Amino acid sequence: MKRRRIVRIQIFLLVVVTGLLIVRVIQGPPTPDGLIVFADLETGKLSHEAFTLDAPAPFLVEAAGSFETSAPASPLAAYGWILRRDTRELAWRMDPARLEHDNGTLVHVRDSLMLPAGVYDVFFTTYGPSPESRRGASFLGLKHHWTNDEDDWMMTLTPAEAGTEARTITGEKVEDLAPGGPDLVWTTAPAGRRNHTASFLFQATDTLMLNLYAIGEFCGEDRHPCDYGRLEDAASGERLWEMTWRNTKAAGGWSANRRFRGDVALRPGVYRASFETDGRHHYDHWRANPPYDPAAWGLTLHTDNPAAVSAFDPWRMREPLILLTEVPNDALRTAQFVVTRPIRLIVYALGEISDSGSPYDYAWVEDNASGRRIWEMTRDASQYAGSGERSNRVEIAFLKLDPGTYTLAYQTDGSHAFGDWRNGEPPHSERWGVTLFPFSPRIDTTAFRLLEPAETAEAPSTPPLGAGELLFKKTRLGNDVHLRFPFELDQPTRLHIYALGEISASGSYDYGWIERADTGETVWKMTLPDTEHAGGDDRNRRFDGVITLPPGSYVLFFKTDFSHAYGDFDGGAPDTPEDWGITVERLDD
Repeated sequence: MKRRRIVRIQIFLLVVVTGLLIVRVIQGPPTPDGLIVFADLETGKLSHEAFTLDAPAPFLVEAAGSFETSAPASPLAAYGWILRRDTRELAWRMDPARLEHDNGTLVHVRDSLMLPAGVYDVFFTTYGPSPESRRGASFLGLKHHWTNDEDDWMMTLTPAEAGTEARTITGEKVEDLAPGGPDLVWTTAPAGRRNHTASFLFQATDTLMLNLYAIGEFCGEDRHPCDYGRLEDAASGERLWEMTWRNTKAAGGWSANRRFRGDVALRPGVYRASFETDGRHHYDHWRANPPYDPAAWGLTLHTDNPAAVSAFDPWRMREPLILLTEVPNDALRTAQFVVTRPIRLIVYALGEISDSGSPYDYAWVEDNASGRRIWEMTRDASQYAGSGERSNRVEIAFLKLDPGTYTLAYQTDGSHAFGDWRNGEPPHSERWGVTLFPFSPRIDTTAFRLLEPAETAEAPSTPPLGAGELLFKKTRLGNDVHLRFPFELDQPTRLHIYALGEISASGSYDYGWIERADTGETVWKMTLPDTEHAGGDDRNRRFDGVITLPPGSYVLFFKTDFSHAYGDFDGGAPDTPEDWGITVERLDD
């Protein structure tokens, strides 16, 4: 009886122990202690914590990470590091030469370090050394891969002495991690938007030294820049500095991550700094291990003379020469002016350009003598206006004009313009249009003269659209459109035809024509010799002319193929993309 009771107790204890073991396996190892603790890490993540240290103090750090493979020259795939925020320099990292190997790719380190007072950012990355690194993990871990180590990854940072005045930082925003300080001029960091160019137009009123700190990406075997910064003289367009493979160094993480830190001497003048990102590897969208200073992804400017630097705003610093603003839908505004000797001017344009680069509301400057557009508002040169849709764009351009007569113009389409903000109203919406400013605060009034309407050139021989009775209009035509419009003429009639399409030396792709209804004879057709370049891609062609047809029955046709049409101008949009298609007006009653 006594023995049976002992057996029951033993069975009960065995069940309890087994249950505790199962719970322990399910819960995993206990969370380690420390000021900063990274545990339960997952593949494809960047972990971050920050702390502030009031006085110099010693610390103990323990971490477990992974090499990509067990080969001797294999790069680290999962690892941690500590960055000092004020200097943006490494305070500690997992050094491959000092790691203790465990089974396969897993490695450990126990280290001690002395940290000065300051703010520190602690990181642990598990993206892998390249975009391909995480591929190849076998099903259920039957074949070892570095990602199989994730249950063992960890990192702790612990003060080595009691009473160390160190505190973790909580509630910070992303921009709080970026470079700053009292001598900060401008920063794009952390640059996280895809296919975006951020630019800063500024004026230096004194000679100064500008410190540039940039982290970006160089792609492919040719190491071309994908995320990179540049600095140029705004007036002349001279490139003073830009990120290149040769003037940058490895930034940590993926080999594509590059870093520049250096000075550029500036004289008094107006300058433009910019940083461009593509659609792949960038802050908060890493394809592989990020750089050691991920929050500095972008371009940051500091100077030892911040009082001599200010943002350049022509609206605040100059008086307009020409104002074509508050432009509504379906409008064309123009102004002509004469330049009597070489002059520098500033063009400020606020309009609508799509992500694909198609301009809807935009400006240009034209040389009247040649008809050539010497400047045109584009997606690449403009930037996001600050609110509403991303198509709200603003561009500030600097022009150097020789003596001659010029036209400043602004065109809007049928929606989203001043007074009709269907896609969100931009800041300073009253500037919707184009404005011309002098570059110099003191302009020589004899060098620039605005022409009065009576002085402008005579109207062209081809009447403008709207002068006749509208017979047919189909514009903004996309891909794979086939139009057919029969019509009758009871007397000889002049027709004004305005058409935009795609024609090249190899053939016609988007174009119109007119046939006799009874015989099928073609009486008019858009061809390469009879059309002119319509701006943008060389294939964009425009017909703007008058034909005369005898009485009879006719059929108007217009067709587009499978590519390069309104909303999908893959090779560059024409000057007026909204006219893609055909308009016919009857000039005779």
